[in-house]
Amino acid sequence: MNTTLKEKLKLKAAFKSAETTDQMLKAFHQMEMSESCDETDIGLASIIFGFHLVSVEDFDKALTFAIRAFKCLNVLDSDSDSNPSLPVSIALNLMGCVHFGLKRFSDSLHYLNRAYTMVGRLQDEGSLSDDGMQIYLFLNIKLAQAHDAVENYKEALPFCLKAVELREKWMGPYSLEVANDRRLLADIYGGLGEHEKELEQNALVKRIVKNRGDKSNVLLVEREAARIMITLG
Repeated sequence: MNTTLKEKLKLKAAFKSAETTDQMLKAFHQMEMSESCDETDIGLASIIFGFHLVSVEDFDKALTFAIRAFKCLNVLDSDSDSNPSLPVSIALNLMGCVHFGLKRFSDSLHYLNRAYTMVGRLQDEGSLSDDGMQIYLFLNIKLAQAHDAVENYKEALPFCLKAVELREKWMGPYSLEVANDRRLLADIYGGLGEHEKELEQNALVKRIVKNRGDKSNVLLVEREAARIMITLG
């Protein structure tokens, strides 16, 4: 193994093992300064760091790294994504999540839809890996959330239904993740005025959280069920 490759692997390992924002930023800068790391390496690291910043709700800084990822991976500003790839779709996904966090929902939907279309093309080509399927699930959730945020409930519904279907298949019907997806589904049904279905979803959420012994969440679901019953009259 040559010296350049050894250095690259060492820097990537340091970045991967970093736990705090400061540690990740330091490791990222070390990758930037090293001649062993190319633009693709920096682009992928920008995506990872960007999602970390989204997770801690530092959306302004996350936007900087999403833009950096776009530049490094040559993501086009237009919709003409002629060469679909999983890294580019993840970069689009990141940009969509950042704009969602900044409450720029129209921009969020633009990037999430581009990512969804690209992942769909990869799926049609039979080149979507297991990681790609995870991105597909995540995109369904984020598109449902983004449409829900702007009260496009009809558009949100199929994305949320697909998310629940995939999540139950991969994680089981009693996971907290499924409960969260069903909460969103209940909100969408409520927005559509389908309160019986909204109540049904809340009952399923209650069953999940009760099964897992989460008493605080059970109380929240019961209060929400009471609100829906009042709506139903």
